Amino acid sequence: MNSWAVYFIPLLAVSAVYRFSADQSLAVSVALAAGIVAFASFNRQGTLYQAFMWAAIVMAVWAVSVQRFRVSQEEKYRMMYLDQEKAASELEKKIRELEEKLQSHTITDTVTGLKNFRYFRARLEEEVARAQRKNQVFSLALMEIEDMPDFSKVYGEQETRKALARLAAKLKDAFRNTDLLCRYSDTQFMMLLTEADAKNSLVPIMRMRKNLEKTSFGPDNRFQFSYSFGISCYPYDAREAGGLLSLASASLRRSRQKGSGMITLASSLFKKGPVS
Repeated sequence: MNSWAVYFIPLLAVSAVYRFSADQSLAVSVALAAGIVAFASFNRQGTLYQAFMWAAIVMAVWAVSVQRFRVSQEEKYRMMYLDQEKAASELEKKIRELEEKLQSHTITDTVTGLKNFRYFRARLEEEVARAQRKNQVFSLALMEIEDMPDFSKVYGEQETRKALARLAAKLKDAFRNTDLLCRYSDTQFMMLLTEADAKNSLVPIMRMRKNLEKTSFGPDNRFQFSYSFGISCYPYDAREAGGLLSLASASLRRSRQKGSGMITLASSLFKKGPVS
């Protein structure tokens, strides 16, 4: 075999493997195999100097191949690690967003954006405990939209949802940030007025009722609702959440019995009529 062919053919084989194979370990194997064959051939046909020269070339190619393979593998694993870290971070973010969304839907009424009664009841228990601890008062006000069934029959579900959302926005504007509002049922809203006894709670309630009664609803802005209220107060009317809720409901029923647009205090249930 010509000396140039003995040098050139193994190197060409190694280069081809580098060019067309994604697995660089294959190039290392080809280089070693070519070196062994060439070394044995030179031992039989060539000089010892040529044999050692070829062995040195093969070892150099092998060393470069191993180093290149190691670097490429390190880069590959580094990129895989970064991709996994990015994927894990994105997955964690999505899970957190879904949890927040689920939590929000669990405690929020989707029509009005107010808290739902499940959340309100838990907060009411907390407020009772806080008021007991700090010797404070607070009031519950239950409001009913008396004409909502008639409105729904005339204008339909979509306009009803719009009216409820608009009502909720006006309720938010009428009370303090420390007060808590919730949608109690389809046609009822409940308000927790912190650090306000029954008489003090009448001021914002009556002001809100006046403003609401001036507000028109519907696509033609011609429908006006009537509103009834029932109010109970901690600790004068009841000292537990269940009792306060029951008395607020009873007060609202009394208001409805007396006519539209009435406000009844729980303390007046067995004494006087509703407050107009």
